[in-house]
Amino acid sequence: MQTPLVFERLCHTNSQQSTNNDNNSTFNSAQLTSFLARTADEILKSFQWINTTTQYRSASNSLLARTADRTAKSFQWINTATQYLSASDSLLALTADRTPKTFSLQGDPSRSTFTPSSKRSPYIVSAGWP
Repeated sequence: MQTPLVFERLCHTNSQQSTNNDNNSTFNSAQLTSFLARTADEILKSFQWINTTTQYRSASNSLLARTADRTAKSFQWINTATQYLSASDSLLALTADRTPKTFSLQGDPSRSTFTPSSKRSPYIVSAGWP
C-alpha cells in the first residue's frame, strides 16, 4: 500500500513544481514586460530629446538665417545711406562752389543794390498831403 502513497506524493510534488515553474515564468514574463516598457520609455524619451534637439537646431538655424538677412539688409541700408550722404555732400560742395561765382556776378552782397529814387511815385497816396 505504500506504492500508491509514494505515487501520490510524487504527483503532488510535480504539480507544485509545475505551479512554481508557471509562477516563475509569470514573474519572469512580468519582469521582461516591465524591462521592455522601461526600455521603450527611455527610447521614446531619447527620440523626444533628439526631436527637441533637432527643433532647437532648426530654430537656431532659422534665427541665424534671419539675423544674417537683417545684417545684410543693415549693410544695404548703410551702403544706401552712405551713397545718399556722399551725393548730399557732393551737391553741397557743388552748391558751395557755385555760390561765390553767383555773388561775384551780382556784386558784393553786403552792399545794398537798392538806389532810392528822388521822384515820388504817382501811385502813392498819403493822407495829409495835398
